[in-house]
Amino acid sequence: MKRNRHKIVAAIFILLIAIPFFPISSAVNKKESPRVSGNKFPLLKVDFAHLMIERSDGSRAIPYRISPSLGVILDASSYNFRTVPSIPDLPINLIMVSQGKEKQYAVSWKRGKTLYELSTETLKPINDSKEFVGFIAGDEIIITIGTFKEIGSLTMAWMGIVQVK
Repeated sequence: MKRNRHKIVAAIFILLIAIPFFPISSAVNKKESPRVSGNKFPLLKVDFAHLMIERSDGSRAIPYRISPSLGVILDASSYNFRTVPSIPDLPINLIMVSQGKEKQYAVSWKRGKTLYELSTETLKPINDSKEFVGFIAGDEIIITIGTFKEIGSLTMAWMGIVQVK
């Protein structure tokens, strides 16, 4: 449990450091790929089993495990973001992908849309990050869905970890 708590704290720390320098308008304006419906990317279902939070019952979140890929499909169609009382009820507007402090990316969340391609075509670099090159073997990636309100402020609604084999 302590190991997961450290990962959560590290993820939040990374997000808090990155947000003050994040040009939100460029992530929001990044084109969306038309390949969402017919691609061969791994499908990651947003659910409680993968939600990286400390749980009162002592259970642990399950990390996603995927093979290397240029992208993934994030499917939030079956997840109710209001099921965890400790997470604020705010309008979601951002998905962040973090591969460490120097590899951070984002795509805007649109109301009513629940299927997202997170790939080399859709993810916009944050700060001085280079272009996203995909999910590489050995990577441990944090995906966060949340609310970006102002510089320095990101409120998490859901967070999961992806381990690339």
